[in-house]
Amino acid sequence: MSNNTNFIGKSREWLTFTLFVVCYALLDYAYFKIPVDLFANVIYYHGVVAVCADLVNWLTPLEHVLTKHNHLLSATS
Repeated sequence: MSNNTNFIGKSREWLTFTLFVVCYALLDYAYFKIPVDLFANVIYYHGVVAVCADLVNWLTPLEHVLTKHNHLLSATS
């Protein structure tokens, strides 16, 4: 009984590892197919910079953080 459980555990580990490698390879391939201009000016700006500015302004409203060309600017500094 324990031999069968050990086999199932090992096969599950290999399945998890294989799925990780496949997902990583697909995402890595997709990342390098995105044009740099699209990534920097659209995806990065809206996915990271704008979200961070909103988060900072929500947590510390007196900071008045603004975004400009993928940078966070604080009115207080």
